[in-house]
Amino acid sequence: MQGYTYQQIMEEVPISKGLLSGWLKYVRLNQEQEQVLFGNIRERSTNGREKAAASNMKRRKEREQKAFENAQNIYNDFKHDPMFVAGVSLYWAEGTKRSSQFGFMNSDPEMILFMLFWVQRYLGVTRENIHIRVNTHADFIGENYEQFWAETTGIPLTQFRKTIYKPNRHGVYKKNPTYKGCVNLEIGGGMELLRVAIALYHILSSEMKVLYSTS
Repeated sequence: MQGYTYQQIMEEVPISKGLLSGWLKYVRLNQEQEQVLFGNIRERSTNGREKAAASNMKRRKEREQKAFENAQNIYNDFKHDPMFVAGVSLYWAEGTKRSSQFGFMNSDPEMILFMLFWVQRYLGVTRENIHIRVNTHADFIGENYEQFWAETTGIPLTQFRKTIYKPNRHGVYKKNPTYKGCVNLEIGGGMELLRVAIALYHILSSEMKVLYSTS
């Protein structure tokens, strides 16, 4: 009747919510009391959301900082290795940036093979955590591109995701006879690995900017 919520009462009286509900189930509030109580609930709800948002932001910042430190260590270890720098540059150009995991898409088999080597050599990814998803037009649904990419990469078909077929109403003429669809390398490791990859190309970008901005 004074506007206290169940949670506020339980902070003062050490009882369960069920018992409290039993005590108060016959209490009737007038309109003014209800307005005070609902105003209190809204205020606590807003404060709770703000605290939760601040807490989530803090945890995200901490994870991003940890990923950056990890990326900086990797970069310092391999920055004089041209293969490493080439892989960071390729990810910068073709890698996923807005996703929940590391991804790299291209139709060139040599580039896909290089990136397979790169994630294993420099990011410590195991082949069991590498998945492949073929992207192509619906016109080529019978050409079995999945088998081609399995033989090319050595990744078994059991690690292939469902192929994405882009519909085309007017038909597609294959200008390049060697085209076997685009492949997206989807690497397990979630946001942690993605953050490391993004941090790597930001570090490389910062160092390159020092060179070309002063030339």
